[in-house]
Amino acid sequence: MKKIVITTDSIADLPLEYLKNNSVVCIPLSYTLGEKVYDDLEVPFLSPTEFYKRVKEGDLPKTSQINKEVAKKFWKELIDKGYDILHISCSSGISGSISTAIKTKDEILKENKDAKIEVVDSICASLGVGLLVHYLVKARDGLNVKELASFAEYLKQKIAHYFTVDDLKHLARGGRISKASAGIATVLNIKPVLWVNKEGRLEPISKTMGRKKAIKKLLDYMVEECDESFKDVFISHGDCLEDAEYLKKLINEKYKGINFKVNFIGPIVGTHSGQGTLALFFVKKDFRNEGIKENKTYEELLQKIASVKLEDMKIENNFLK
Repeated sequence: MKKIVITTDSIADLPLEYLKNNSVVCIPLSYTLGEKVYDDLEVPFLSPTEFYKRVKEGDLPKTSQINKEVAKKFWKELIDKGYDILHISCSSGISGSISTAIKTKDEILKENKDAKIEVVDSICASLGVGLLVHYLVKARDGLNVKELASFAEYLKQKIAHYFTVDDLKHLARGGRISKASAGIATVLNIKPVLWVNKEGRLEPISKTMGRKKAIKKLLDYMVEECDESFKDVFISHGDCLEDAEYLKKLINEKYKGINFKVNFIGPIVGTHSGQGTLALFFVKKDFRNEGIKENKTYEELLQKIASVKLEDMKIENNFLK
């Protein structure tokens, strides 16, 4: 059985060290800030802190979808090395990158009938994509690429996304809320809490008075919905590490043995959410889509990988040369 390389794009917001250690390939996305085009993984590179500083000062970024030729180059190199590919794309409810990924896959398969590429719409964003990829890394040993893709389709409906934003003008610019509502909420210090729904779209679900209450509301959703057997919890932030650490502290007071991964929200997502965004990702007890039926085989696999740390698993992950 061929080894499977999981690919994603930089919307997953996974640290470079994680990608290297676990043979996950990240296809970079680009954005324009001022008159300059930046690649969010390679040179020219703008650090997240500098990116958010520029945005706060008034620079308006423009993002782009995954580049077909770039994706094709990455995938063909992996296929030539003898790997099968599972690509986990950002939610189709947020980005059009999934369509480009599917077209690229079709072109490669037309040229090479022996190649195996599966593309999955994650219906996730930021470290929600990252958390899905993380559990797929744990699960890929012993599965072929079609089986792993099918498992991804099942698991993605259990990845919970809850987040709050500090500056509402970015949501207003993206049409998530009206400019009038954003103005009133800013004056009254109202902070919205949003989630990513079963279609992979951003949706406001509640609002609080003040930042601290909004952060505590993220914990409330976790307490209500999380499957406690899953010990991996991811937190991403728009250059507000202090708030991320506060949320982490709240979770640690409630649960024991949590494996956290905390990272910046990168420029691609940060363009639309802004500085001060704080997001929480965990595995739910139930499905986002209530129409999904429980699969015994997949549930057994989930329990096998739920609490074990990736570094403690006796599987070869750093195989990509």
